[in-house]
Amino acid sequence: MKVGTTTSSSSASDTVTSGASKFSNIDHMTGWFDCDGCAGKNLRGPSASYWMKQWVSSPSLDGKAIQFHLGGSTPYANALWSKQLTSDGTKIRSMRQFIFDIYFYYKNSHAAQGIEFNVGQYIDGYGYVYGMQCNMRSGSGPHWE
Repeated sequence: MKVGTTTSSSSASDTVTSGASKFSNIDHMTGWFDCDGCAGKNLRGPSASYWMKQWVSSPSLDGKAIQFHLGGSTPYANALWSKQLTSDGTKIRSMRQFIFDIYFYYKNSHAAQGIEFNVGQYIDGYGYVYGMQCNMRSGSGPHWE
């Protein structure tokens, strides 16, 4: 996983603008936050069986993937994994463009209702969340929203 940010107003591209902040191999970083209950409505969701495993060699593009697991039999259970990349308020205010590049592999598309990935930016008490979700149970088949 990588997230790149730029301060220019140019359109998104596959590369990060020179001089911009770049966070690569987020899946290799330590210090991840995780929870189950906080991922539910009003931060009070049901307990879930979940875990995260780093440095997974297969399936992986670089031999160092991260694996997230949500299991159990509790209906509508969720889990949240999060990694804060910076706490520098000045740097956060200057971030204007986000390039979000992620690859994922799953074995059973019927096991999930949806898969969601977000980038959050928090400035002066306001939160901005840029996200994408794959609706796995749509009548027209799995699609990104």
